Amino acid sequence: MKIREEKGTNGWTQYTLLDDKEMSVKVLNDGGIIKEINVPDNKGNIENVVLHYQKDEDDRTDMNFFGALIGRVAGRIAWVYLCYQKKDVHARCK
Repeated sequence: MKIREEKGTNGWTQYTLLDDKEMSVKVLNDGGIIKEINVPDNKGNIENVVLHYQKDEDDRTDMNFFGALIGRVAGRIAWVYLCYQKKDVHARCK
């Protein structure tokens, strides 16, 4: 596997992971936004199978975090709890 790193004009870094079978994945370092997953079809044509924005600037203004692995508050909220099987589950951040 090879990894390429490209600096964008908006301050983000794009990482491209390449394997030896012509598959590649492009990910931005801000929120882990997946830009491309390129895979060959049964005829050998390589296609991007990810629905994504064409411009990185659109990712920056997207309030729904389209394509992101994590949102902007991941790991930054203290004293969070959720209800799971009728029990409160607390996550304390130190």
